[in-house]
Amino acid sequence: MWHFDDMSIAGPYTVGVFLDGSSTPFMTKDFIAGVYANTSLVCGSSALEVVGTDTSPYGVCETLQFTFTHLDVDGAVIPDNNVSAISADWTGPNPASYHAATVSHSGPGVYTITTTAPSAPGTHTLTHYVEGLLVDDISIDVTQQMSDTHSTLSVPSPVALGSTISVSIALKDGCDTALASEVSVSVSWLGVTYSGTDVAWDGYAYSLSLSAPTDFTAAGTYPLSVYVDGSASPLLSETVCVGLQAGSTWVYGAGPLTLTGGSATSFGTCDSIEYTFTLLDIDGSVIDADLLSAVSALWTGMADTPSTSLSYSGSGVYTLTTTAPSE
Repeated sequence: MWHFDDMSIAGPYTVGVFLDGSSTPFMTKDFIAGVYANTSLVCGSSALEVVGTDTSPYGVCETLQFTFTHLDVDGAVIPDNNVSAISADWTGPNPASYHAATVSHSGPGVYTITTTAPSAPGTHTLTHYVEGLLVDDISIDVTQQMSDTHSTLSVPSPVALGSTISVSIALKDGCDTALASEVSVSVSWLGVTYSGTDVAWDGYAYSLSLSAPTDFTAAGTYPLSVYVDGSASPLLSETVCVGLQAGSTWVYGAGPLTLTGGSATSFGTCDSIEYTFTLLDIDGSVIDADLLSAVSALWTGMADTPSTSLSYSGSGVYTLTTTAPSE
């Protein structure tokens, strides 16, 4: 076997010796030209193929994988693991944008190149080598594309019932750089879609203001979703908790008023009445912290209202003591 240094001429060759201008050699010698990968003579390679369903153009800084096999002189796959003799790198118009590439042996004779797409848009070439000699390459187009990994949705949570919610959306590419051009953004909140002039763009981020539910019975969790360019699936989503704040504790519900010592529904004037109740967290569990300083009770719908008092009994239970109206 003869080891050539140029992969483009790899393959079988025959050298003949001719006499007196004869077209038939009287002596021949067969040679095989190839590139050694450790002890394996590589005479060819399958074309580099992109792994996955994504298609060109690819996004800047997108993770990419390519597979290939090495072939012997007969075109058969060389099963040996020669990854130590193989390397890969990018070439093209913007060397500063290139990332390293690693090669792994992913199966008998199958190799995988893992790399990151260049950070600069354009056409770039990935080349793989055996012992520093070019074996094959592939050119791909790279553009700035939106990345759901790097794009962000900023929304406060929890928020108070009846409050204004400030939402900020930053759409970025795979290199964590803001998209240079404005795109169509819509936001879904409480069954309403906000888009167009509802969503302001300042050249970097998108923003809008939303209203939280106002009634305590509406306290709970609500999804907020962001859609881009009319997509049916949200690019970004967050769950917003809406409740009432008592000190550093958020309240999302209350246990029912339970009459102490009976189940009467009507009372005589000026009767003494006592109820117990609990406050609930976002999971519907009783809050056992003492929030008495944030809780109040009063009668409504009458000019002369009876007095009320509240006390905390422990274990999340509050007691409301009052007197039935006198008229």
